[in-house]
Amino acid sequence: MQAPFITVIIPNFNYEAYVGECVQSVLSQDYSHFEVIVVDDGSRDGSWDVIQSFGSRIKALRVENGGALRACLAATDIARGDYIYILDSDDRLSTTRALSQI
Repeated sequence: MQAPFITVIIPNFNYEAYVGECVQSVLSQDYSHFEVIVVDDGSRDGSWDVIQSFGSRIKALRVENGGALRACLAATDIARGDYIYILDSDDRLSTTRALSQI
């Protein structure tokens, strides 16, 4: 039986100080069958630069400010996962085994 493919969606608004650690906590997972979609919700700080610094390791979207729900819905339009995991941009996965527990 194949492991499920997981989409991790991270909506972000003006969390330049946190979004990089959040993304890195997902990319550091031992589980390898996932994608990361980070949606910048019209931030006015340096968030977009931090998000883009991850290059092709993530999918990065930038939308006009409309709130976290609208940002998440934009990400679901391109998500490929069997399951979707939403993580706020000021959160971190505390273990490298977090996605394998889903």
